[in-house]
Amino acid sequence: METLIDLERKIFFSTISDSISHYTIQKAEIYKATEQYNEVIYTLERLSFGSLSDSLKTAVYYELGLASFLNHNYQQCIAYANQSLHSDFSNNLYLQLNQLLITLAYNELEEYDKGFESAIVLSNQLEISNKGKDDLQKEMGLLYYEKNRPRFKNPSKAETMSAIIPGLGQCYSGYYVEGIANFTLHALLLSVSAYAVYETYYLTAYFGGINLLIRFYQGGTRRSSYLASKRNYILKKKYNNKIKNRMLQDFTQK
Repeated sequence: METLIDLERKIFFSTISDSISHYTIQKAEIYKATEQYNEVIYTLERLSFGSLSDSLKTAVYYELGLASFLNHNYQQCIAYANQSLHSDFSNNLYLQLNQLLITLAYNELEEYDKGFESAIVLSNQLEISNKGKDDLQKEMGLLYYEKNRPRFKNPSKAETMSAIIPGLGQCYSGYYVEGIANFTLHALLLSVSAYAVYETYYLTAYFGGINLLIRFYQGGTRRSSYLASKRNYILKKKYNNKIKNRMLQDFTQK
């Protein structure tokens, strides 16, 4: 197997456009295999697209879109996938793969209305029976129905709630045990501080109660924001995977 250095040397010394393109694509494949998606994008963008055939241009734009998706750059993924769609309409497989990328990217961006529109376009492109297309579109309609979409939490709201009542933000984010434990800890520290002040143990009140209370209070508010974001990530991943897995069924059954 040729190394990256070998391929870069061939690219540098080659004077034939087709050979340069071939070596560049090989180099990008090595980066893709090692999950270096930024390098895949950088390498493929070096190609002279004007000299590529329509079919090769379609494949390269798809690879750019896929690398962008895997690199979590979903807007860029959609842009490249659309470029691929407009490069060669004769390759039905790439039409489907690019439309799938667009659908999944919109889902990751939480633009579910656009994701649904893209899913319907994809269902019409799939080489399945009319009944299969109707069934898929009905399932997509149900999955994308607004009431079935994930209900995300607001991290700022969670932080504010914990700032007002310690532990409330954690409960709002769905982590009830942690929220109750957090509230109990704050109540305990507050009680210790109040008792120490009452008994005139001011140093104990400050270092053993108030100082710890402030630290846990600040940490708790930040933790609430983190937990809300964590829950949103879990909800989105679960929902998007459900749609992805359903759509992939029709690819695997072909």
